[in-house]
Amino acid sequence: MVQDFNGGILIDTRIAFGGVAGCGSFGQPADAWKDLMKKEFDLVNIFRWVDDNLFVKTLHSKVEMDHIVARSEQLGVKTNVTKYSPFKEEQKYIGFVRNATKKTVRLPDDKKYQRVQQVKAFLIPGTEFTFAQVEQLAGRLNHVLYILPQLRCYLNSLYRWMNGWIHRRTDRTLPKDARIDLKYWLSMLLHYKETRMIQNPDPIEIGWVGDASTNFGIGVLIGKRWAQFQLAQGWDQGPEPKQDIAWLETVAIRLGLLLLKELGIRPGKTLIVWTDNTTTETVIQKRKSKHPAVNEEWKIIQKTLVDMEINIVSRRVTSKENAADALSRGDRSKHDKMFQVAVVVPWDLEYRLLTTLAKKGTEPRELSTQDKHFLLGYRWNTLACYNSAVKKYLKFAESTNRNLFHLPLTAKDIYDFCYWAGLFEAKEKAVMIRHLVLLMKAWMKGTEFQKALLDLVIVAFWGLARLGELTYNDKTGPLRESASVMAKDVSFQTVNLKRRATVIVRGAKTAGPGEEQELHLAARKMMICPILALERRIKNAAGLDTSLFGYWEAGTRMHLTKPAACRALSQFWNENGCSGISGHSFRVGGTSFLLAAGIPEDGIRWLGRWTSDCYKLYIRDYSDAETTDTNNILLELQECWGN
Repeated sequence: MVQDFNGGILIDTRIAFGGVAGCGSFGQPADAWKDLMKKEFDLVNIFRWVDDNLFVKTLHSKVEMDHIVARSEQLGVKTNVTKYSPFKEEQKYIGFVRNATKKTVRLPDDKKYQRVQQVKAFLIPGTEFTFAQVEQLAGRLNHVLYILPQLRCYLNSLYRWMNGWIHRRTDRTLPKDARIDLKYWLSMLLHYKETRMIQNPDPIEIGWVGDASTNFGIGVLIGKRWAQFQLAQGWDQGPEPKQDIAWLETVAIRLGLLLLKELGIRPGKTLIVWTDNTTTETVIQKRKSKHPAVNEEWKIIQKTLVDMEINIVSRRVTSKENAADALSRGDRSKHDKMFQVAVVVPWDLEYRLLTTLAKKGTEPRELSTQDKHFLLGYRWNTLACYNSAVKKYLKFAESTNRNLFHLPLTAKDIYDFCYWAGLFEAKEKAVMIRHLVLLMKAWMKGTEFQKALLDLVIVAFWGLARLGELTYNDKTGPLRESASVMAKDVSFQTVNLKRRATVIVRGAKTAGPGEEQELHLAARKMMICPILALERRIKNAAGLDTSLFGYWEAGTRMHLTKPAACRALSQFWNENGCSGISGHSFRVGGTSFLLAAGIPEDGIRWLGRWTSDCYKLYIRDYSDAETTDTNNILLELQECWGN
């Protein structure tokens, strides 16, 4: 407000409170006092807000608050000696405690206690609240957002509640979505200690760009470093909220943060992330979204930002200029493999399709930490198989009007389901010795992938193993040893002058969670010897703690996955006129061969790790012609070996 020379009063109604200094004692005179203090004393800076002043000095500076107060008195600026504190590591300023040494900021302990008690009061079941109480809670939590802006998406439900409050004099109970958000607020307030102040508020350009495509997956690029993620089948199905391209673009941000964590990003920075998606750009700015799936994903992202002590801002890039576009469509040809970064996909993204398996009958159930721990003891292929079986039972229940049911199922339920689902299917044919010889001749001098797969199927045949037990969930990157066959899992022995080997198998289909099983193999005097196959794989691993059945490609360890193995084998069988053979045929073939060779049934049970007579399902009787053909090939192989 200014008085002109004619006695008129001019009022600027567009200046926010605190936007400019006024003419009062806390305005321009105080600014002049601040400049004098900075000039006369060894200070780094002085921060002012109305009558609150924060003085900052270095550790070696000898200035004390007594000196500043005394000089202020001389200048006519009166100071209440009970209202200031001496220089120390932590100081409270504008509602927050700031630590200059650690460069952190936190809520004062009394304020934190008050916020915790206030949130707890709202979580008491059945309690009703006035509109004013909810408005007050939202305002106080908004104050916390000044130091934890990542939690803004957890206030959506409170404002949604207030927007739907038609009669404001009527008390209402806490909605379900607001209860979920306040539980997270309570957890964060109880466990959160401090956050790092952003050292430089100006965003930093690190070349971070992400993109998503429903045709392939997600690509993330940070400088030269890159990562690529392929969508699982049925990614857009499963529980609510439904996933779409906006959700995928948001997941790309989350995976980018995990990539940054792998690269060891320093805390206390604001980083620029480029996106060609309008929803993602807006959400990064507002830190919340009306899109349910996107907002749920952002809750996870905000927690990650808090843990990493960083912040992000968005910038727009056109789809044509998006450097991660090709990665999201499956094309990695323009990116050097030496700069690829292996990122472990979080549980909720990798295993979200297993929600059917987690159900208690027709009722959904959230997986607990203990549930996840035990589930991780199984291989992914096994869990996917179980999940499919449960889905099939749900279809059966729907078709037979069992719309609501609870676990455990009765014996009659299982009996009826087996009758309903047990359609006749042709059995897999057995892999025979001639098939192994055919593979050996074709692949022994083939690509590194073919050599690794050849050794794998030789071990699977003689060890009566499933392909899923010897293959891996991921093609590259770190492996989860609790469900992977590593090079160190092989041990050799010599028994009665005969070379033998034991291979530890984890996550087998018939094993309990975390249980280890063993394959027992013996040397064969022929080129399809399993011991030689294992020795070739161990030599290929070059003494590293890596996959047993893998190979090197441009310095990167590639692990054999079941889909890749089955595709290559199917193509080979089709090209060579071997119909009816599947990935399961090696276990079938090994079992049938050993029985035809006169191995006792107890021995077959032990080798195949069966505890019942179900091994009989794997037996295919040899015809006279097949027996003669196999014996002739074995004789020829042994003669070649002897020569």
